[in-house]
Amino acid sequence: MKHREVVVVVDAEGWLRRSLEPGLEDDGLEVARAATAIGALSACAAQDPLCVVVDLELSDHDGLWLAAALRDGNGPTSSVPIVLLAERPDATLCAQAIAAGVDVVLDRRGAIAELRTYVRALVAMSRRVRAEASRRAAKADARARSEAPERPASGRSGTQRKVTARSPGHAVREEVLPSARPDPRAEPTEDSPTRRHVWGK
Repeated sequence: MKHREVVVVVDAEGWLRRSLEPGLEDDGLEVARAATAIGALSACAAQDPLCVVVDLELSDHDGLWLAAALRDGNGPTSSVPIVLLAERPDATLCAQAIAAGVDVVLDRRGAIAELRTYVRALVAMSRRVRAEASRRAAKADARARSEAPERPASGRSGTQRKVTARSPGHAVREEVLPSARPDPRAEPTEDSPTRRHVWGK
């Protein structure tokens, strides 16, 4: 089953999702909307998005707070690309946004086509990063398997004793001793040097 590729859009009024959704769905992406910063955290934890687009003005916390919260820790959202939309963003806001973990700051009055272009570029970057992470994990796993010590072949360990015959006051005892047989799982034969018969009381 194909892995779902999601872009989370966070805005209080829904206009951002309505503007982005048609073009992104044409690219094979699913758009999930959250109306609050807290809701966005839950959506991102559940959806593992390739990109997050957030409006600065939200009803509970602003977009800067959300960006910092997503970057906090080592979870899957700590590296997700973030686009922040703001009204006439100045140098101060841009600096604050970068410090909070935002990747791109755009003027919300700008063309929606420009926003889609940035989102597509960031989604492509996320795909490359995830593909590289998967390759590295596969190589590390293969290396660990190749360097792991081999387990000893299963077989008889120690001396196993079996009484095969009895006579008054005596018993013949057959001992099977461990040895370096070509196949440890092979049953010793009567002529095998690892099998001997011991007479005793």
